[in-house]
Amino acid sequence: VADEIDILPKKLRSNIRQQIGFRQRAFGTQGKSYLCSHPDAGWNDGIAAIWQESSRGIWFWPCPQCTQWSSPCPTADWRMKLSFERPKGMAADELLDHVERTACLICPHCGGVILDADKAEMLSLGKWVFEGQTIALDGTVTGEIKPNETQGFWIHGTMSPLVSFGKLARGYVGALVVFEKTGKTDRLKEET
Repeated sequence: VADEIDILPKKLRSNIRQQIGFRQRAFGTQGKSYLCSHPDAGWNDGIAAIWQESSRGIWFWPCPQCTQWSSPCPTADWRMKLSFERPKGMAADELLDHVERTACLICPHCGGVILDADKAEMLSLGKWVFEGQTIALDGTVTGEIKPNETQGFWIHGTMSPLVSFGKLARGYVGALVVFEKTGKTDRLKEET
C-alpha cells in the first residue's frame, strides 16, 4: 500500500510501481498493490501517470433532473462541475460559510443543480467506464475493456458519500484565500 505518493520525492514517486513490483515477485500473480494519491504531481508524474497507464476507470452517474449521464472526473467528455457562490467583500469566515451553503454540482447537459440530497441515489445508479468503453447520454455502456494488468479508478472528491459538496467547496475556497494572501500553492494543490 502506498498512500499520497505525489508528495514523495520525484525519484521515488516516478518509479514507485517498479519498487513495489520488486517486493511482490515472491508472490507471483498473487501479489497485489494499492496506490492512491491526490494528483499533485501533474499529469505526467505520480498517480495521474500511473492512472493513465491503467484501465482508466471513470465514474459516471445520471443527473436527477434530465437523467443524462456525466462524470465529475476531469477527463470525462461530459463533466459535472462543483459550483458555489463567492461574493466579494465578505470576511473569510462569513465567506466560507456562504460558499459551503451554496455549493452544488451542475449538470453539463441541462444546467440542473444537483444537491447532496441527490448523491446517494446517483451513487447507487452509477457505473464505471474503462478504457475501450464509451457511455451514451442514456447510460448505455458499449465496447470492450482494453486488457490491462493495472486496474485504475479515478475517484473524485464529489463522489464520496461521506463528504458534502459544501465541505469540498469550503476547503477549495479556503485554499484560494490562503493563496491569494500568501502566493503559496501547497494548500491549493491539496484541494484541487
